[in-house]
Amino acid sequence: MCTLREPILTACASRWLSRTRRPSGLPSPGTRRLSVSASLVAWQSNGLAWAAEQVGELLALEDRPADAATALGLSEAIRGAFDHGEPVLRALVAALVRRLGEDGYRDAYARGAALARPAALDRLGMLTGRP
Repeated sequence: MCTLREPILTACASRWLSRTRRPSGLPSPGTRRLSVSASLVAWQSNGLAWAAEQVGELLALEDRPADAATALGLSEAIRGAFDHGEPVLRALVAALVRRLGEDGYRDAYARGAALARPAALDRLGMLTGRP
């Protein structure tokens, strides 16, 4: 899982909360609800993006490199960024580039990354065999 997101989300949440404080110094109940809701969406997105990365690994093992690259692109569409720092994913990307070539990998990855989040979730379901 990407470790870059946590400090960014924490900094953004702190900055946002500092702008929405009441005179008492505490965020309003509505602000707290929004903060919790945003945290849940971020958590869900991270988990679903991780699932897309795992599907990518499985598809690579099933000798489906183009679908594997597309699944990695889906993780970007779902999370908003690809986890370039994860060693397992770096090795997977390198293996897929060897199999597909640089252009082939880039095109297959882009097919997943270019989708809007709802379409990316649907495509992820299709890659896992869900109707």
